Amino acid sequence: MNFNDMKIFVTIYETKSINKSSKILQYAQSNLSARLKVIETELGAKLFLRNYNGLVPTEKGDLFYQFCKETSNNLENLKKRISKAKVRVLISELLLNHDINNLHTIDLGISDITIKKTSEIPSVAQQEDFDKIFCFQEIKNLKNYDEILGNIEAMYFCSSNQLVAKETPFLINKDENCPFRKRTVREFAHLKEFVEIDSFENIITLVEKGQGIALLPTWLKNRLNIKPYTQDFVNIPFYQYGKKV
Repeated sequence: MNFNDMKIFVTIYETKSINKSSKILQYAQSNLSARLKVIETELGAKLFLRNYNGLVPTEKGDLFYQFCKETSNNLENLKKRISKAKVRVLISELLLNHDINNLHTIDLGISDITIKKTSEIPSVAQQEDFDKIFCFQEIKNLKNYDEILGNIEAMYFCSSNQLVAKETPFLINKDENCPFRKRTVREFAHLKEFVEIDSFENIITLVEKGQGIALLPTWLKNRLNIKPYTQDFVNIPFYQYGKKV
């Protein structure tokens, strides 16, 4: 007997009809009758009697119905508890990629991940409950969290397949709070024009295609279609918050 058998029994009990139950459950009547027979055999008890109105539960049928309902409720409660046990993570797209490739602090199998822009994370962190928060900005007045300061090593990259022309623009994130954007604008405002892109992955793709230069994490240097534009390294700080137990 399994949970599906209990569902079948409960439906038959509540409808008092094999015919109605077959329509609700989308099973053939013969299959439902066969499953009910198996359930009764396993329990060693008659669960229904037949009369002109349909099926009438026996006393043992009433007892088994109560058991099935309690078991179903317990299962739903367990599912909710397991779901709540997931680690809630608030993070930006770039920092998620950094963790996956380097830190390995986020277990994707048990994590409920919310991805937001850097500028949005501080306000979302104050409004909702998270177990872990990763942000390029320091979040003020965040209570009951431990703070760890980290760094991402970065450098400017261009396409390895094409020469960089004078007019090749720098690609920056549309989010004005992105530290990669801020650093790029500060260093090259007098030399180059900038093109705003709304996604970290889109920036990488455009760099690979030779359509721009961008400040990116150094762990991307092993990608086949990009190479360093300069040899200078840049450290980009970020904050990691873990909820206190």
